[in-house]
Amino acid sequence: MVEGTHRVIVPEHAEDKYHAAAHYPSEASAPAEYSGGFETPDEHSAAAACSYRSVRVHAQQTQGLPGQYLAAYSAKTHKLYVSSIFNFTPAHGSTVATIARVNPQTLQIEATAKMPVTEEIRAELAGQYQFRGAFGIDIDDEHGTIWVSDASSYAVTVYRQDALKQGTLQPVWTSYDPAKGLFEQDIKHPREVYVDAANGKAFVTGMGGFWVIDTATFEVQKVDPAPGVLSHPMTIARDAHSGNLYMGDYYLDQVYEVDPTSHTVVRTLPVPAGDVTHFGRVKVHGVVTDHALGEIYVSTQGHEGKNTGVHVLDKTTGELKHFIRYGVTPTDMVIDEKRHLIYLGDFGAAHAAESSGGTVAVIDACAGIVVGQVQVASAKINHLTLLPDGSVVVLDKAGDHRGVTVDFHIDALTGEFVPSSVDTHSGEQTRIDADSLTKISVQDTGTKPGTVRSHRVIPLVTGTSGDGSTVGMPAEVTPGRPWRFPGSAGLLARNATRICHPPSRPLKSPPS
Repeated sequence: MVEGTHRVIVPEHAEDKYHAAAHYPSEASAPAEYSGGFETPDEHSAAAACSYRSVRVHAQQTQGLPGQYLAAYSAKTHKLYVSSIFNFTPAHGSTVATIARVNPQTLQIEATAKMPVTEEIRAELAGQYQFRGAFGIDIDDEHGTIWVSDASSYAVTVYRQDALKQGTLQPVWTSYDPAKGLFEQDIKHPREVYVDAANGKAFVTGMGGFWVIDTATFEVQKVDPAPGVLSHPMTIARDAHSGNLYMGDYYLDQVYEVDPTSHTVVRTLPVPAGDVTHFGRVKVHGVVTDHALGEIYVSTQGHEGKNTGVHVLDKTTGELKHFIRYGVTPTDMVIDEKRHLIYLGDFGAAHAAESSGGTVAVIDACAGIVVGQVQVASAKINHLTLLPDGSVVVLDKAGDHRGVTVDFHIDALTGEFVPSSVDTHSGEQTRIDADSLTKISVQDTGTKPGTVRSHRVIPLVTGTSGDGSTVGMPAEVTPGRPWRFPGSAGLLARNATRICHPPSRPLKSPPS
């Protein structure tokens, strides 16, 4: 149970009427610059007429949970399950955590679980208590279970879905071995869980590779996709056409295509720099595919604004076709293949003092451009879930609902459940703030006139200056032709392309 104030998004237009929660409709808008590389002016651009796909984004929002992390949809029960872990730090475990069952239509939180209480895993906090946490999550409808990863104790645990009715979860199985230390656990820093019901296997990403667990016997097998180096696959997505899984490696800037039957990596796709070739790090996060378009889309977080956006790879060759610049720290991404729409969340800056993020972009995969976006939180979009009706549930970690009271809180000293709006560790108090649950839907509104921009992307020549820094400049320059540098830029050599863009407008934020 969660108690607290509600932040409501109100309609922008009086004629927009919806059910239950309030909504915020936003006209399609796009950031001023989301296409990287050197741009060369084209004398025909100003006169050229074009049209782009126009959409209207509707958002429905309500108060969610403290420390929302990931969500999973059950096709059998038509429920959404959301993991939540709050105030987990390197110094101590979490004493506020739950798994919630949510009605995906109304966003009502129907039930919250009381997670298993364990002893603090940190030796300096011996005698204190923490939760077996909930980070990654997926649903096994064949066995009626919930699979959860816990990065705080290096564990993967399985619970029964129907146990949420009683409120207290007891593990059906866990990988955690109390006889081993944290770094001796079999599964290292688990992140996401994907249950492949057809093959009876659960796939778990983590530090050093991924793990395959039999959903009936719970036998664990580790797969190292990059022997000899430390890999860190994070996200998992299934290709609906081939059935293969795609995993993004945050450390090595690679995407692994995995055969779920043989558990082998059939292809490793390097993700090159998107718009700053002399700065190679891209920090791969999410991966989705569109079979009809023959493309793989990879969200990359980049570094300090470099290589931040979506890399479009050829699904057959793996080569970089296009780069879509967007956001500050793009995180999760889902695709509606029927409509060729990609949804991308922006976490924003890592430091709370820097206001950014909190947006979800709508990308037309056919055109490779952002055609809409909506601000759903002050910052920190963390996870997106595509529902069968094409709407998308958005989890943020912004904590925009202040001082909520929850009953899934324990006293760190006694391990007893105590409803509270404050979390206390070693005498230090932290106010419990809840995040938002948001559902967005996109309506096509035809086409609208846009602006044609020619993008000529040329190769860079890079070198090392006297002070040891890397510098780059165009490999060739035409006398008398000006070059405009839209931020830090530079792409692989490619022919000039002409893309129809929506007019740039300031992003509208929903009123508080």
